[in-house]
Amino acid sequence: MTKKPTYEELENQLAKLKKQIEFQKLSENLNKPGEGRFGKLMKNNGDVIVITDSEGIITYTSLNIEKHFGWKPEDIIGKSIFDNILDADLDILQKFTETPHKDSDGAETIQVHFKCFDNCYKWAEITYANLLHDADINGILLNCRDISIEMQMAENLEKSKQEYWSTIENLHVGIVVYDNDSRVLYSNQEASNILGITTGLMSGKDLDDQQFRAVHEDLSPIKSEDYPVKKVITTKKPLINHVIGLIRPDKEAITWVNINAIPVFHAGSILEKVNVFFIDITEQKQSEKALILYSERNKALLKLNEMKGFKLHEIMDYVLEEAVRLTQSKIGYLAFLNEDESMLTMYSWSKNSNDGMRHH
Repeated sequence: MTKKPTYEELENQLAKLKKQIEFQKLSENLNKPGEGRFGKLMKNNGDVIVITDSEGIITYTSLNIEKHFGWKPEDIIGKSIFDNILDADLDILQKFTETPHKDSDGAETIQVHFKCFDNCYKWAEITYANLLHDADINGILLNCRDISIEMQMAENLEKSKQEYWSTIENLHVGIVVYDNDSRVLYSNQEASNILGITTGLMSGKDLDDQQFRAVHEDLSPIKSEDYPVKKVITTKKPLINHVIGLIRPDKEAITWVNINAIPVFHAGSILEKVNVFFIDITEQKQSEKALILYSERNKALLKLNEMKGFKLHEIMDYVLEEAVRLTQSKIGYLAFLNEDESMLTMYSWSKNSNDGMRHH
């Protein structure tokens, strides 16, 4: 009893029959390749048809090979297909020569550099099928397509990607991308430099796991829920020019940063991630602080200059209090040493020192 063919077997037989019909037409036109509708179609087709024998010798090529690669059929028929492949790509064709006599209708595709008539090379995508067993074809069928433009676009795209990531990595702006659970998806080198944490230690970690503490500009500690990225996750609104201080375990001084945190949404309303950009403004903050101090000192000197009618102890008290304030000291005092420096005579104390003594 004959076994009923499966659906897949019927599909394969149908595909084989289609090939046989197509190449029966091709065979009928081999002697008159430029005549008839089929010849015109082949001449203007985007793919070049090549047939080789089992050793790779070209026995037929469609007329449009001249359009795409510059060769006339008579220039290339009778020569080895391997003569037209860049040496560096010959190993890619190894599969093509391994079992050329194998009875297989399965087509495979490779990408190689194909030599043109002017000795330049173009990228070609070659789909080949072993039809040596097929009485109508009796050879290896190659369907060659010029993919130079696609490959150039892919190369340009890859180059653009590399340039983009190189730019990101070398920016003097820290970049950290968090998911919607405040876990780090990506961080660049500048972020590591500012935060004092390697990218490896940051990746995949929750914000609460980071090795630093943060403070407001008034030096009060920032609670976990008030961290910029968590505020953006909660409010789903961007945070612009937000200044915080970072207390790193490897540095005594506070690192001040200006942060911009931007939420990114999926499908319009679902929070996908938060992009955080920040720059180190420690030097700027120090300059601002120095400028403010310079201004305050000038004001103090101007006021001192206006105290000509004041008593000496009033002037001394003012100078002492201003000195404590401008140096950000906790207490201050004015004392005199005798000539042999054996005795210290206290003249006055700052107000804070008196308060401190009362508390003790």
